[in-house]
Amino acid sequence: ITSVGGVEVTGLRVEGGSQAIYVSAAEATLSDVYVSRPSSIGILVVGQSAATLVDTWVEEPQSVTVGDYDLGYGISAVGTAANPAGVSMEGGGIIAATTVGILVEGTNLVLDQVSVSATVVDSHSYFGRGVQVQGYSTLDIRGGSYAENADAAVFAIDSVSVLVSVHGGAGS
Repeated sequence: ITSVGGVEVTGLRVEGGSQAIYVSAAEATLSDVYVSRPSSIGILVVGQSAATLVDTWVEEPQSVTVGDYDLGYGISAVGTAANPAGVSMEGGGIIAATTVGILVEGTNLVLDQVSVSATVVDSHSYFGRGVQVQGYSTLDIRGGSYAENADAAVFAIDSVSVLVSVHGGAGS
């Protein structure tokens, strides 16, 4: 998705494909979207893009080896300190990713009642993290479930601001 204006996608089902949904230089809203078994990354947001994901699911991203690591991310977003990407996710989640369920760098990330579960280690036995934020990112978790991941539910490194709160129900 590359656009000067806003783009709305509703009810889309995607199976397979490398970087199944790619958002660049756009404001995109994805509602009721389901991505199954993408190769490497389910949803990729790059640059100064903004993505709002409502009841969007990524299930079983397939692992692809790149150098010393495997990529099998549900969602990844990459911006910079000066030009951060933005991802806001309401409901939905990531199931059975390899390495990291949600990985962002230089991104403002909001997770509202999101589920990230069953993330596994890669073929080198690395990671298995639910959510990883790094490099001038912000993370605001508003409840949800982050369970049964092989490593940390939430991992933050390198100039990151993290806010975790529970709104209107129990989070885990």
